[in-house]
Amino acid sequence: VLGRLRNDTPERPPNALWIGTEWTYETHDDEAVEQLVADLRERKIGTIYAWVSWLEPDETWRGVDNFDKVSAFAEQFKRLYPESELLGWISLPVDDGGGYRLDQADVQEKVVQFSQTTVEEFKFDGVFLNIEPVWDGDDNFLSLVRQVRAGLPEGTLIGAAIPPDWSPLNADIPVPPLIVPGTVWEDSYKQSAALLLDQMAIMTYNSGLSSSSDYTLWTAYQVRTFAQA
Repeated sequence: VLGRLRNDTPERPPNALWIGTEWTYETHDDEAVEQLVADLRERKIGTIYAWVSWLEPDETWRGVDNFDKVSAFAEQFKRLYPESELLGWISLPVDDGGGYRLDQADVQEKVVQFSQTTVEEFKFDGVFLNIEPVWDGDDNFLSLVRQVRAGLPEGTLIGAAIPPDWSPLNADIPVPPLIVPGTVWEDSYKQSAALLLDQMAIMTYNSGLSSSSDYTLWTAYQVRTFAQA
């Protein structure tokens, strides 16, 4: 009888969304965040990737002066939407203007340490890594994710933005202009990433296509290809 009377935690809605500095770098009263939460619930959005920072070419984190607001937003949002998953969105442009840097140990270590800060100090449920671009077979990306995983408490959520299969060969779909044919992740590389990550957000919006019918075919192909892999 008591079991039937208990207050079960509400089920988390299935959709996800990015939100930016308009929320995390600004101060909002509870009423504004409650309205945001109501909008998210109405759209069945239970996972939120909230902007934290990105690594500058000089290897400093942008927006340091706003980190107190980031932490305050995380506390406020989780208090008002406790059943949600709130991941801190961390970005690393792979080319800093001086060349490829994902293979640099100090760069990887900075991302690992900042991921720890995002979870342990800012109190996010996990991190969402936006590492761009990552081409097929890049072991440095996998190495970075492994290190982030090892540096966070067990069970911490890790998501990542994943490039779509830009221009697959022998696929009957429109492809973006000015993209080299064959720029896809092989199934084995998709699987390697999936084994390390809890969530993979395929950036299908970044299609370069302008026709709704073309975009429909493009998106359907990406969903099918990644799900099958």
